Amino acid sequence: MSGQIADVLCSTCNVPIRGPSSPKPTDLLSCPKCGVSGTHTEVMASVKGYSTEHVGGQVQSMLGNAFRGNKSVTFTPTATSSRKYQFIVKLDD
Repeated sequence: MSGQIADVLCSTCNVPIRGPSSPKPTDLLSCPKCGVSGTHTEVMASVKGYSTEHVGGQVQSMLGNAFRGNKSVTFTPTATSSRKYQFIVKLDD
């Protein structure tokens, strides 16, 4: 997804959030439906956390599938977080 632009979504409403087109770190971005809001810095931290967790889960799943049935290699996945993020981005699975 590097170099691509994606809509940041409210995780509750699943609608794109609104804000300035070139926000500063302290500018507020908000959901037009439910009103949840955060600064650009807070929104980007939420998206980063969500993306990191999502991709980590996919990597664990791929490794588990790759080593399933292999008698010489044992793969033990780490615990995944079930944190709720206010802002997310749609990632291709």
